[in-house]
Amino acid sequence: MGGKGKPSGIWIAVLVVLVACGQSQEPGTTENPPPKEELQTVQIVETRWGRPQWTLNADRILLGSDTTRVYPVRLTFYDEEGRVSSHLVADSGWVLEKTRDLIAMGNVVVVTQDSTRLVTSSLRWDNKQRKIETDQEVTIYKKGRVLKGKGLVSDAALERIEIEGQVVGHETPQRGK
Repeated sequence: MGGKGKPSGIWIAVLVVLVACGQSQEPGTTENPPPKEELQTVQIVETRWGRPQWTLNADRILLGSDTTRVYPVRLTFYDEEGRVSSHLVADSGWVLEKTRDLIAMGNVVVVTQDSTRLVTSSLRWDNKQRKIETDQEVTIYKKGRVLKGKGLVSDAALERIEIEGQVVGHETPQRGK
């Protein structure tokens, strides 16, 4: 044991372990290397055969070796003809460089062209399948109806929605009636 007022070697080792365990890691990586580069006010456009698939706008991004951290996320999805299908906002997110999949986290809201709104804590955009998915609780507001559930798979326009479980729905009262 160390003398009075001096920490012992064991306590220093415990502190180092606790600090290391508290660090967050990038999705799909085993370590959290420092970013290679930081950029401000950025727009990233993903295209396929010359048509936009999605456009990502962020105030700040941190470029890593295989992921890009985004703060905040402002994402626009496009349909097969290149028309806007929905907008997504979130506190932060990741772009996985190999797949171009996106992960949105914190206060995630998706709003479609017909004003359908999806609210959840996190979701993932599967770029190859062109689907959004989450295993978190979701709330969907559509034309006076509210659907709640846990887990979701959908297209970006929220036209083909599958809620995995614990589904509850109700209609909201219309104003003036």
